[in-house]
Amino acid sequence: MKTRRLNLNVSRTRQIRLASSGGSMKFQNADGTKLPRFESLAYTGSRIEHPGFWDGVVVDLAGIDLREGKPRSFLRQHDESKILGHLESARVDTGQLYVAAVVSAIGYPEADLVVAMAKNGYSWEASIGIDVIETRELRAGEKTVVNGREVVGPVEIVTTSRLREVSLVAAGADPDTETRLAAQRAGETKEKRMGFEAWVKAKGKVLADLTDDEMTTLQAEYDAEQADAAKAGEAAAAGSGAATGVQAASRGRLAAANSRSTIQASDEELAQNLERQSKILEICGTTHLELAAKAIRNKWTAEKVELEVFKLKASSAPAAHINSGTTPGTIGLCLAAGLTAGVMKDDDRIRRFGAQAVEQGDRLSLGSSLQKTVRQFLAAHGEYSVNMSHTDELRAAKALDLQLRAQAKRTIQAASASTIPLASVFNSYVDARLREQWQRQPMTWRQFCSVRPVANFQPSKSYQIDLLGTMREVAKDGTIQDVSLQESEFTTQAKQIAGIVNITEVMYINDHLGALDRLPGMFAVHAAQQIEIDAYKVLFSMLGTEISAARKNYIEGADSAFSIESISALERLLMDQVDANGLPILLQPTKVLVTTKNKTAADLLYKAQQVNETTTANKPKLADNPHQGKLTPICSPFMSLTKFVPGSQEDNFAILGDSVMPVDMVFVQGNQDVTVEAVDAPADVLGFSIRAYARYGAGKGDGRGLAWSKGKA
Repeated sequence: MKTRRLNLNVSRTRQIRLASSGGSMKFQNADGTKLPRFESLAYTGSRIEHPGFWDGVVVDLAGIDLREGKPRSFLRQHDESKILGHLESARVDTGQLYVAAVVSAIGYPEADLVVAMAKNGYSWEASIGIDVIETRELRAGEKTVVNGREVVGPVEIVTTSRLREVSLVAAGADPDTETRLAAQRAGETKEKRMGFEAWVKAKGKVLADLTDDEMTTLQAEYDAEQADAAKAGEAAAAGSGAATGVQAASRGRLAAANSRSTIQASDEELAQNLERQSKILEICGTTHLELAAKAIRNKWTAEKVELEVFKLKASSAPAAHINSGTTPGTIGLCLAAGLTAGVMKDDDRIRRFGAQAVEQGDRLSLGSSLQKTVRQFLAAHGEYSVNMSHTDELRAAKALDLQLRAQAKRTIQAASASTIPLASVFNSYVDARLREQWQRQPMTWRQFCSVRPVANFQPSKSYQIDLLGTMREVAKDGTIQDVSLQESEFTTQAKQIAGIVNITEVMYINDHLGALDRLPGMFAVHAAQQIEIDAYKVLFSMLGTEISAARKNYIEGADSAFSIESISALERLLMDQVDANGLPILLQPTKVLVTTKNKTAADLLYKAQQVNETTTANKPKLADNPHQGKLTPICSPFMSLTKFVPGSQEDNFAILGDSVMPVDMVFVQGNQDVTVEAVDAPADVLGFSIRAYARYGAGKGDGRGLAWSKGKA
């Protein structure tokens, strides 16, 4: 008789619990290290609705071979590659199957994950894997006794079987079993649950009439409902005071957060979620358990929880101010954090400045104007008086700033942070304003430029390397054919652009409307414009050399105007680009670079299903659009800005590939942002200065990365 395998999953369990004391861990390694021990009522001996059996199945435990004295695996999800340990014992008692297993694979990812989730309140479910050897069918209306219970047909009875392994799974099939970590059964009572058959009947369906697909779908819905009901009960029990301490009091909340979708997520996601929950509980402690539950439920980051806890602690604090007894560095940190509100994401601000500095900085309401920022700066150090004139404010702030620079030596170091000492609120002010505007700039140079860092302003070389010769079949004697290299050299040199504005006392005094607030943002716009100009200058300088009819990546004449035909012609040219051996370099067209004149046409080409084309009789004709959704439009005014970009004109356009870039862009030390600083003004200027600079360079890259059209005759 042919043997088949059957996994009888356990559908509903009580919460898995890790023994709280070492005495309940009965098994130890030879060196005395205690190992977690699982005990389970693995099978109740009752009928199970199983997709593999049309009318359900009952395993007759009188005919099961428990394979005593032979190796039996303890697995996860019935996967033999996910070993948790070994089965220690299996016994049949009053028509039910009990098993005990030891997690002997501690130190390996699968075992560590199971134990970690159990510690955090997750309820694993047991499942037995058996080999089905013999079965018999009990017809409708027939009755018999199996495992001490009366069974009524139709049902299939497994009369002879063999225990193969026991697994822990996320969702099982036997509705009445329970699993736990070594001992602690006290106080638990069984919950009565509607059986699957009755549940199906309540839905107005007949179990015998269901197809396999319907059976599987209904079984999944049933299991989901029962799992959700079980978790709700566990969460309520945990919240009623049955457990004490931080971990015990939060166990119900952890169970509520571990939804069915999380259970079915990948192992890595589960591990990350557990780590997040542990950090949240550590931050909240026993004082803020409600906040911990809310944070876990809403998937907050640990940084956000830290900030919320600090706000709760500070909610009873007096009016917003910074303690003047705080060190100058800390005061500057709070001011800088307040100035970045609304400019940086809260998580980024917390990582950069710390939760306390962010909370205090937000309470200062900084940055509505330069005057208000200066007043807050002075007030934070106990130097501000309502009787101060604007001139006195500025002079007092400058004097205080010089004093703080002598005391504080550390600096902020971030993407576009200033290099002036942290205690200078002027610098924090302009840095925050520049960041906001810089992030808004619609720069297009990244669409056709490769990017790489350079160490300094010396000429930097890059190489395009081709293989001369091709890979060939190995000769019978094992000889491999030589392949030589051919390289093309490109040189790019970085430069530095900069600008400075002096803020005089007169300008400061007159700035009651906050006009100076826009100055740092203006630097951001100018820097973005200059980088765009330099990138397009290089691109247009390649026309006639790297981009030409001889290189087979350029068209002009009457047929080169923007149209479906010219776009199709450029696509062919781009895809036909070859290497030194004449073989295609396998480019795929992905973008179309156009002037503002052709922007609307490019958008329609990308979105429209059909377009109107002019026939020889100048009558429009509706035709399918072969380029719909293929070429993302990239529009730039610098494509036709002849005053700044020589060679540009309003009709040209280009098709860009997906991997080869025609322009090489370098940045000194990899910093792709513009830097802004607030510094002392020259001796002959009464005030202070704002300066900004960027360090980059643009040079020729690989001209095969695009196909160009002049766009007119």
